[in-house]
Amino acid sequence: MIQSLDDLAKQVEQLMCLEREIRKCMNCEASRKLADCDKFNDMTVRQRRIFVRGRGLCLNCLKKGDFVSQCFAKSNSNLCPQKHDLLLHNAALDCVDLLAKAKTKSK
Repeated sequence: MIQSLDDLAKQVEQLMCLEREIRKCMNCEASRKLADCDKFNDMTVRQRRIFVRGRGLCLNCLKKGDFVSQCFAKSNSNLCPQKHDLLLHNAALDCVDLLAKAKTKSK
């Protein structure tokens, strides 16, 4: 089926609008990533973790649709071996989690 240029242009515009909709911030509805949201960045690490988990977002890429175990995005946290976004890094919590896992593996 051959489409006219006008039809193709309309489809491209629809896809671009859909892409902008998808990129809306889950916190403030602005057209930006959650990691760039001032309100999200003003939260404590604990509040951000609760926000992300409560909305079913990936702890690594902060997007809906996958989970840390399935996420192909590279982790931006070089502070620990756990795969999560740097904005969700809490040294005390993450280190406790790692110690607990290590203890259960050694038993």
